[in-house]
Amino acid sequence: MSLVQERLLAPELADARPLFRTPMGVEVTGVPLSGVPAAERLRMVLATRALTQHWPMLIDAALPTQLEYHWTLPDIAMPLNEVLTRASGVRPGEEPDARPANVVWPEFGRPERVARPAAAPGALLPAESQVYLALMPVESGWQVPGLLNYGGWNRYPDPVQHTALLRDWYRRFGAELVAMTDCTAEFVVRRPPRTRAGAWALAWELLRYSDAVRGKSPDAAVNFAADLLGSGHWVAHWR
Repeated sequence: MSLVQERLLAPELADARPLFRTPMGVEVTGVPLSGVPAAERLRMVLATRALTQHWPMLIDAALPTQLEYHWTLPDIAMPLNEVLTRASGVRPGEEPDARPANVVWPEFGRPERVARPAAAPGALLPAESQVYLALMPVESGWQVPGLLNYGGWNRYPDPVQHTALLRDWYRRFGAELVAMTDCTAEFVVRRPPRTRAGAWALAWELLRYSDAVRGKSPDAAVNFAADLLGSGHWVAHWR
């Protein structure tokens, strides 16, 4: 894609306005995308990367308010450089495997499928919500949880674990964070698993990371793993 084409797809960055500040006082600016279809939102994110040194990603209007509440919790807020330093010592995947013992996991391709919850989030943020293309002052999407001090409450990974895990997925799969709300994270993936074994392994990582499958039953998990096989779009959610 030429630079001219990219500029046509990207929003007018000169209109970026302050959206919120992190606990460390870092200002995040952004551009409203009211009325822009979800499919166009992702193209705008990708086109904007060539035009700014910031990391562009989609957020909804509620994210800053939700984060402000969580930032009042103890041991959550810390400078980005401290998060990155701590995350550099974390090696995701080295912790013990906690998969249930003595469970026979079904094979892919069963004729019956467990239905996904009707309200499962995803698709680059709900169409009815106010969406912004936020310009995060970091070099890569895996640094965003550290910048925003995102996590450490309920079942969410804390900011250090979050940063280390997303860095690991970026290195292994080319997974890049492109959208986030207070309870969802969406990724564009350049090198998804292409084998059943790889999809199973990834499915378990995502199950441990989030509430990607309600109840985490074997039947629901097999559908989830099958959907991850070769998929260039991952959705994690909590709640």
